[in-house]
Amino acid sequence: ANIFSISTVEGAPGETVIVDVGLENDSDIVVAELTIPLVNKQLTYIDGSCSLNTDRINGHQVSAGMTNKGLRIIIYNIGLNPLVGNSGNLLSFRLRLGKDPMTYPLTASVIVGDANGKQLDASVSNGSVTILAPELTIVTTSIDYGHIPIRSNYTRSISLKNTLTKFSVTIPWNELHYGY
Repeated sequence: ANIFSISTVEGAPGETVIVDVGLENDSDIVVAELTIPLVNKQLTYIDGSCSLNTDRINGHQVSAGMTNKGLRIIIYNIGLNPLVGNSGNLLSFRLRLGKDPMTYPLTASVIVGDANGKQLDASVSNGSVTILAPELTIVTTSIDYGHIPIRSNYTRSISLKNTLTKFSVTIPWNELHYGY
């Protein structure tokens, strides 16, 4: 079997993360094409950041860029030499993270071929990217102060909910009213 594996990474909004792609292969792979859709503009490929692991290549080159179907990575060898070894990290690339917290899947499709141009069987173990940040929703939409006596304390609560983690908190809102 020829199995590509995409790593799972996480980071804060605006950060850059490195995604690794590994390969366990039992065939002599000369060329491979991976297409990874990048969801909702929250994951942006950094041009020129895709690089091959030198331990796995023998004169191979890589071309990576965005298409209308997502990030397309092509690994090829003009001399038709197969990839070196049968397991390990094959390549890595960088993504800049957007601001919307969520776990975004990295679901790739792959096509691989040998030196004779024959398409080989291959599969992908998909990864994901998680943007770590609170996604707060204000549950309390308004506070009714009503009639408050001068120089008295007034306490009401504001409820916040992190919709990503389902965590809620209620914050007391204290106010001391002074007369004019």
